[in-house]
Amino acid sequence: MKPMERVDTLQSHLVSSGSSNRTFTARTRSETCTTREIDGHMVTEGFVRGHQGVYISYRCFEMLRPLSEGPQADLLQVMIVRGLGMTKEDSESFAKLLSKQGRRVVLFDNRGSGDSDAPDFEYLLDDMATDGAHVIEKTLKVPLRSGRTQTKSHLIGVSMGGCIAMKLAIQRPDLLASLTVGCSYAENLDGVGVSDRFKELSLADVPQDSLHRRNHFDELFRFNFSKRWVAKNPMRYAQLFASFEASEIRRLAKPGGRGQETAVREFMTNGMVDAVKHIACPTLLISGDEDAIIPFRNSLRLYALIENTSLAILPFQGHIFWETAPELTSQNLNPFLSMHDAV
Repeated sequence: MKPMERVDTLQSHLVSSGSSNRTFTARTRSETCTTREIDGHMVTEGFVRGHQGVYISYRCFEMLRPLSEGPQADLLQVMIVRGLGMTKEDSESFAKLLSKQGRRVVLFDNRGSGDSDAPDFEYLLDDMATDGAHVIEKTLKVPLRSGRTQTKSHLIGVSMGGCIAMKLAIQRPDLLASLTVGCSYAENLDGVGVSDRFKELSLADVPQDSLHRRNHFDELFRFNFSKRWVAKNPMRYAQLFASFEASEIRRLAKPGGRGQETAVREFMTNGMVDAVKHIACPTLLISGDEDAIIPFRNSLRLYALIENTSLAILPFQGHIFWETAPELTSQNLNPFLSMHDAV
């Protein structure tokens, strides 16, 4: 990776030609973070003023008594970018699992989702990537339990969040020690890209009556899992679906909550083949071999396009493998992160 001059202002960003030039005017939020001890973790949360004046909600986890031996200051933080319809709360269990090794894990809500602002104009994946860069800059300046700060972060992006993470890696390579892309892709061609039925459901108008709306969400959400996992885990599926449904209803009810649909359409018709060739940081690609939304052959395609890349295909796993097989996911992820902690 070519050395780049570090820029320490929270307002700095590189906006691609595909980024929206609109500015969001909303109530001003305090960027002062709060820290509490919850269930054996030091939890830091707050807002950061992101791209176009949009305030982004974030939450950090650090385990108070990590399992790993040795100097924890050497373990870089990890930030996770979630996909369509997911919020930071949906990743808390996996974030806590990763934090057991002694590293800080950062979650945030994409604009238009969760507690982050929902701009009343259309925006693109580049805009969401720039938001993510602001969150990394902000959290790197928050001292760890040891009192130290860090200069780089690992970045994990899954599904639509994988596309956002790849764009962030291209925009701001100076911020990253490594990139992990889960169940994502770079082009829509015969045999690769997003499943046609999933694309149709995602881009369709959501039914207004509650019964048809629930059926619509249920069909959409089931794409995330292998059929065998749903059959074995009906109660867990019901819990996850309830969270997804509530999150989507909340997003659609927000003023400006539909602004994310332009970014979703961009994700569904993604064309990043030329762009991903510019990713310079060490990259890990992870997919489940039973992914019905973005089949694992998309990771094979990315593997051919991105230099300095490792690949892990998880057996018997669907789209959200970190939820259905968290231990297996961490077993593949932790060695990669540790290998690139030294920067």
